[in-house]
Amino acid sequence: MEGTSVARDILVSVIIPVHNSSAYLDECLESVAAQTHRPVQVVAFDDCSTDDSLSKLAEWKARIDRLDGMACVVLSGAAQGQTRARGAGFGRNRCVEASSGSVLAMLDSDDAMEPRRLELQLELLLAEEAKGVLVGAQVTRVPAGSTAKYTAWINEMPAAELWLQQYREVTLFPEDLLFVHCLWAAGGRPARVDEPLVRYRCTPGSVSWNIPRRALLAVKAAAFEVRELGLPGPLGAEGVGGGHGWEQLTPESQARAVECAARAAAEAAAPARPLAGGFSVWSAGRDGSQFMASLSPEALALVRCAGDVDPKKIEARFVAVTPGFQPGAAVVKVPVIPVAEMEAPVVTCVVLTSGSEFEKGLGAWMRARGALRGADVIHMA
Repeated sequence: MEGTSVARDILVSVIIPVHNSSAYLDECLESVAAQTHRPVQVVAFDDCSTDDSLSKLAEWKARIDRLDGMACVVLSGAAQGQTRARGAGFGRNRCVEASSGSVLAMLDSDDAMEPRRLELQLELLLAEEAKGVLVGAQVTRVPAGSTAKYTAWINEMPAAELWLQQYREVTLFPEDLLFVHCLWAAGGRPARVDEPLVRYRCTPGSVSWNIPRRALLAVKAAAFEVRELGLPGPLGAEGVGGGHGWEQLTPESQARAVECAARAAAEAAAPARPLAGGFSVWSAGRDGSQFMASLSPEALALVRCAGDVDPKKIEARFVAVTPGFQPGAAVVKVPVIPVAEMEAPVVTCVVLTSGSEFEKGLGAWMRARGALRGADVIHMA
């Protein structure tokens, strides 16, 4: 068995939410059984599946319990009185509540792990010597070539740049967005093993594909307000229920977010916040307008202008923003200027693709101003 002597003593709980995943469970659980690390506890929650997922989980529990250094716990939502599926986040929470491990490893029921995933991620976690570290890895997509742009982004991004990408568009795992931003607000940070350790299956119709875009943007905008502006924002107790897509989050998610944001905002040693004195938004189009509409009134008041390269948008002189996407709300008119006239700091709301005209233009703009990513330039798309 591989791994350091210290790592061998650490129980890892593999958390698997399950809903109608019978077709993929064998591959998923075989990959768990093949892990080089021991001890391992598998905790699976069946979220009211209508196929034979639950019976297949029962079969696998018997097999895993016979393996050296492994044990399996299977939970059933239906057996606990559920009448409908509650979603992957709910299932993960039930698994975590029933887990015994000091380290948690998340695995979706339609995905699979390479044999050394737990071993290598645990080694990196121990090497970091810090609490609140979220350890990722490079991924392989199934079928090959699906979401190629985002797979390349995840795999090719230098590990040191992970923090700089924290607000970027989330496509592969948006259901985790609230947890991740609450972890960052509480002082956590990311790390990554630079080799493919997880096979992510692209399954349209899964929870990752069905979360409203405005709900995701609401979480990102709220985290941005707390960390970059020093405001409680929509995640603070004063702002709950005030639009901003907040109503699309569950009450449980709202409560957790308020607690995390309030704790982060109360930290005595607040970092330098260049954007707190005002900032520009790069894009007067859909993405820029929706980002501005997701901000609280206090944050929206800090927007100096929206910059764009489209002559029609510049000629219009203003972009109308409806705060909180609320019909009937007083429209805020944000000035539109050419991007060449914008000054730092700036929030970019244009998709950043390697080699694109936007990337080249942004690079030239930053060099001309001595601007730094993560301080003077925040990527939101």
